Amino acid sequence: MNPTTYLSVLVPGILLANGIGHILQFTFFTSYVPGLLTSILIIFPYSFFTTKFLITEGLLTIKRFLIFLLIGFVLQALLAFVALYSVKLLF
Repeated sequence: MNPTTYLSVLVPGILLANGIGHILQFTFFTSYVPGLLTSILIIFPYSFFTTKFLITEGLLTIKRFLIFLLIGFVLQALLAFVALYSVKLLF
């Protein structure tokens, strides 16, 4: 898989993982979570149509999509940790 294809599959995986995280936070906290509406109105449709397109073009399989989704969860958690740690160092 060339780097462009890899990124075109990884980015929707990271975004979808972020959207799922917002939905889970909403269910856990039982109140509005920033990013909830963006997840529902933008991230989920974008990820759905991108994934559907990549699967129909033969660039992605369901198994590979699930792997990229898992990688997306890990990268999203890592990026959130780095952001929180950086803010703690600055302030």
